[in-house]
Amino acid sequence: MTGKDWDAALVVRANELLAEVRRYHVDAEATRLQLASTAMTITRKIDELPQSINESIQAALQQHSFNTEQPVLSQRLDRSTRALGDLATQLQSSGASFLHYWHRVAVVILIFSGLASALTVAWGIKNYREALRLSIQASALQQTVTQLEKAGGNARIKPCVDPSGRQRVCVRVDESAGTFQDSYAALAP
Repeated sequence: MTGKDWDAALVVRANELLAEVRRYHVDAEATRLQLASTAMTITRKIDELPQSINESIQAALQQHSFNTEQPVLSQRLDRSTRALGDLATQLQSSGASFLHYWHRVAVVILIFSGLASALTVAWGIKNYREALRLSIQASALQQTVTQLEKAGGNARIKPCVDPSGRQRVCVRVDESAGTFQDSYAALAP
């Protein structure tokens, strides 16, 4: 694989990861908006509840002859209305903290997604550099082999053990050609 192919592959992978992070962000934002909408609807219904209960009870009291019990019922209605108001306030507070929690979760997901993307790109670049280094090294070795073959050398290399027990790299030499300057010998054909 050439350097340009690696670069293109890294760019494609980075773009895929970026698109995935964007999808997570959009999903988190949609969830947050849905939760906010639901919380607003619930709050509106709870805010309307005491008034509708009060109206229903007042209408019922007007229709029936509970006039003697009306003050007691009115006190109970007032207490119930206050309790419902307190409940609405508590629900609004809980809804706000719930939305803040999910907002933090969405931010953490985005941070981890970005970090994963960055680590993936860094890992890809490291592997690309190593592959490029090995490719250059293999190319240099191939050129050396090609030069040897052109010069008539068909070196057969194999591991050997010398008399002292050390591992050595051995080649077959043409002993009939003798030795040359600096103790060099010709390779066997």
